[in-house]
Amino acid sequence: MNALWTSRRGTLRKNRPFPPPRTPRARSRYITNGGGGWGDPRTRPIARVVADMRDGYVSLATARAVYGVAITGDPVFDPAGLVVDEEGTRALRM
Repeated sequence: MNALWTSRRGTLRKNRPFPPPRTPRARSRYITNGGGGWGDPRTRPIARVVADMRDGYVSLATARAVYGVAITGDPVFDPAGLVVDEEGTRALRM
């Protein structure tokens, strides 16, 4: 979720227009989700990749191609039923 806050003496104001109004000594910060990540994606813990998929951040194709995790199941209609293919994941991560 994107959030914009302006602060003046520590007060937090969300959902302000962007760019924020310019007032003396006011600070602005724009926060977005996502990013380039850190390190090799194939070393990301498998449980975290599965959690990201359940939360809708990663698709089956991305889990396989980018993270090297083979998962079977339907993340949309049955996210609790996702199963990691251990042998397939081992082969993808070699």
